[in-house]
Amino acid sequence: MEFSSSAVSITTLKEEMLSFSPNPSLAHDAFAAIAVEEAIEAAKEGNIGVGGCVVIDGKLIIRNHNRQFVPYFRGDSHAEMVIINQLEDLLEHEAAPDMRAYSFYSSQEPCPMCMLRLISSGLVNIYYVHRDSDSPDQGNTESIDRLPPVWRELAKRQHIAEAECSIELKEMARQAFLLTASAAAEKIQNR
Repeated sequence: MEFSSSAVSITTLKEEMLSFSPNPSLAHDAFAAIAVEEAIEAAKEGNIGVGGCVVIDGKLIIRNHNRQFVPYFRGDSHAEMVIINQLEDLLEHEAAPDMRAYSFYSSQEPCPMCMLRLISSGLVNIYYVHRDSDSPDQGNTESIDRLPPVWRELAKRQHIAEAECSIELKEMARQAFLLTASAAAEKIQNR
């Protein structure tokens, strides 16, 4: 399985991220930047370049990234899964947490597996930095229309949308993913 390759190195991406300043006029720029920072960290570690964070009342509470290959292979350790697990662990003593209060940011549009996990989490506000419109098997929000009726019904309360953020962030998120996608697919195929 071949993906497009990245036009930049991990070093270049890290330098671009260090020089990036969020635009306060773009509603999601600051938290989208954190998601992209985590994506770059994932790529640097040898994982798939996807990262994310969870925010409540404008305050960052969790940030993390894909951990599918490092420290060891865990097929379910996509960034969204890792972060939602952390959030649910944080909320373990709350019988009925108000999931509408939280916002989730991902550097990449969620894959179908992560989309189901996001739906079942109850999180209402879900934003992604880079929309992978070139790959129909990636997350694209239209994939919700292909879900079984119960999942489509559960997804109705959620707002899943592209983040209102800088073009530079979108490109850095895309490049972090592309740096790792082909190698990740090869690792999975060789298992």
